[in-house]
Amino acid sequence: MMGAAGAAGAAGAAATTARSPERAALSPLHGELIGWVREHAYPLWAAHGIDARGGFVEALTPAGEPLPSPRRARVAPRQIFAFAHAPRLGWTGDAHGIVRRGLQALESDYRRRDGLYRSLIAADGPALVEQPLLYDQGFVLLALAAAARLRRSIELEEQALELLELITDRFAGRDGALTASLHPEAAVEANPHMHLLEACLAWSEVGVDEAWRAGVRRLVGVALERFRDPRSGAIREHDRAGSWLEPRHKF
Repeated sequence: MMGAAGAAGAAGAAATTARSPERAALSPLHGELIGWVREHAYPLWAAHGIDARGGFVEALTPAGEPLPSPRRARVAPRQIFAFAHAPRLGWTGDAHGIVRRGLQALESDYRRRDGLYRSLIAADGPALVEQPLLYDQGFVLLALAAAARLRRSIELEEQALELLELITDRFAGRDGALTASLHPEAAVEANPHMHLLEACLAWSEVGVDEAWRAGVRRLVGVALERFRDPRSGAIREHDRAGSWLEPRHKF
């Protein structure tokens, strides 16, 4: 079942596409997608996808009931991002309250003592996997940026900058790239770099610190130098020759 985060992202992509004159035929579909997000996806997940503490469930049954599945760290910030964008898509539910409680649950459930975010918890809260992943840290930064935009305030920027500094220090690889985890032999992957770039771009629009623009420049440099295939020009999934390509990540 598609979550509100995926729906919000798809709706935003459709909005960009629909503005192109040569793709005007997509405009009715764009309207249908926005309507579905506003009238069905957001109400469903607001009613059934949030627990009593404000945390987000991992999955729903076809009937809309929460499943007691373990919860990945990446789901919570994606849902925070989605609900932070809900008012811009015309949803009139309690986006501010959901985002506020979601951020509180994210901190209490996933944040480790060192400031990074663990990757998996049980449905009732206890930690299952303490290991932090670069992929998840990037989504936390993105959620903080979306919440800051919703609040029209940069009060969360200090917290985000502290996390960015931790990421840069703890996941440091070679030549400016970052490792996918803290494991000594962790791979260098394009996917988490992509989402970290997305977060830095979002913060460069709502924040004031120059670190975000510096982060954008650094990550773009890593993409061009470490992940770009010299023969095709496409972005590889890993920083080594022969790595596979995934079309979705080219966007």
